[in-house]
Amino acid sequence: MNDLVFRTLGSGSCGNMSVARCGSTTILIDIGLKSQRMIRDRLDEAGIDVMSITAALISHSHWDHVSYPGVKFCMDRGIPILGQLDTLNKATEVFIANAGRMPDHGTLQLVRPGQRLVIKDIDVSTFAVSHDVPTVGFVLRPAGMEFPKMTVATDVGEAGDDLVGHFIDSDAIFIESNYNEQLLRNSTRGAMDRARVKSGVGHLCNIDAGRFIGRVYNLSARKPANVTLMHLSSDHNTPDHALADFMQASGLAAEALCVRAAPREAVGTEVRLALGPHRRL
Repeated sequence: MNDLVFRTLGSGSCGNMSVARCGSTTILIDIGLKSQRMIRDRLDEAGIDVMSITAALISHSHWDHVSYPGVKFCMDRGIPILGQLDTLNKATEVFIANAGRMPDHGTLQLVRPGQRLVIKDIDVSTFAVSHDVPTVGFVLRPAGMEFPKMTVATDVGEAGDDLVGHFIDSDAIFIESNYNEQLLRNSTRGAMDRARVKSGVGHLCNIDAGRFIGRVYNLSARKPANVTLMHLSSDHNTPDHALADFMQASGLAAEALCVRAAPREAVGTEVRLALGPHRRL
């Protein structure tokens, strides 16, 4: 299997995990599911051999992206966990609190925004994203190739000019579309919580996600064929709201690209990109 493949295994405040594959390499993106059994079941449903997992890339330190079951799953199998210092500190904290010992030496590996990694068959570039803790998004490509290209950002406080370059010319995009503005406005949550969600270090609303991807689409010479909306709020969003808001705000015709909402607590649709001839010099 030489295609570049991505699939969500859970996307939302109840727990986040996705998987990227290319060649003989399998990478987990976030490890925030609630139990090891859930992790194993979702991987099995997605047809992933646990023994094929090469590494886990963690976007940030919130518990729904780096849970103890996820950390232990990786520790038990010697899977390296890659993240920023804040993320690695959180992984260490939850592991000590639950396992009563330090993580295995060398399992936690530091990654910085702007860093490029080659993890066997997958080329990974990281970029900083606005959120209330240090957070990164990921650009994924087959190692040694310019295309196909996937860009992933699951928690985005605001999508400004600084992010556009990372998304341009992506064949597939996975981006947060957390809330519908009216549902958030009418929420029973407290004012401070709602203000945090709306803030520039909170979460991205459906309309802003649509506007941003519409801009990326228009600026791209290589148009995205697939967009997956991630991290939909269970309180302030629904798949129907997310898709309708996104498409209206994007200004794009329905036939221009395939847009899906990632399931919160189930395995999502596989996105598969065939390798092309565009090799880096």
